[in-house]
Amino acid sequence: MVKKVLVVAGGVALLLGLLFGRNVCSYVSTAADRMHQTVRDNVPIDFEIDRAKKMIQSLDKDIMQNRIVIAREEVKVAKLEKQITGAKDQLAKRRTDILRLTDDLESGTESFVYSGEVFTAKQVKSDLANRFEQFQVQEKTLTDLNRILSARKSGLQAAQDKFAKMKATKAQLKVEVEHLEARLKILALTQAESDVSLDDGRLSQTKELVSDIKTRLEVAESLVGTEGSYVGEIKLDDQTDENQDIVEQVTDYFGEGRAKVQALVTE
Repeated sequence: MVKKVLVVAGGVALLLGLLFGRNVCSYVSTAADRMHQTVRDNVPIDFEIDRAKKMIQSLDKDIMQNRIVIAREEVKVAKLEKQITGAKDQLAKRRTDILRLTDDLESGTESFVYSGEVFTAKQVKSDLANRFEQFQVQEKTLTDLNRILSARKSGLQAAQDKFAKMKATKAQLKVEVEHLEARLKILALTQAESDVSLDDGRLSQTKELVSDIKTRLEVAESLVGTEGSYVGEIKLDDQTDENQDIVEQVTDYFGEGRAKVQALVTE
């Protein structure tokens, strides 16, 4: 079964490739995007609001981790500043010692006493050369440390600014979600008020029943009116005219005494 499905899918893909060529990827991508958008549009708003609230709450963990990273960097920067301060003091002392030895050698003296020990001019000159070389190395090291410190301070400042912005954005998002939640509640209340409807089902049924009864009565009355006659029958005698004069009707009925009856009816 699985093999059959794979074969069919491969055939469909091949057909799409033959029909659309290289554009098949764009068609598939567009269809996927539309499907994804349709799914998102069908998700209830209150569900999305709850999801946004949980995502905002989960930002606390990221904020805490970033705060730890910034704290560590602050410690490293403080340690580097302390190291640079010590290097500067040491470099200043070495500079003073180098200048002192230089002055001593420029005096032309053949021997010198330092800390109770005697040194020849040659020994002092060799020591001065070593000190000067070390001074240059330490001076370059101090320059590099200052460059590193400047870069780390810039990075730390950028991280602190980003951290502050992150906290502010989180607070703003929280306010916006609360506002959206309030709007949704108001919308729900408005919809509840507008959705009030009356159940007129029984009324419609009653009206339909009355209409049916009326129709049946009209049909029955029509049948009663046509019971005494047959369709297509020839009328042999004239029917009594309802508009015939009442005097003539009475005279025809009684026959004799026509004049008396006529006078009586007239009175």
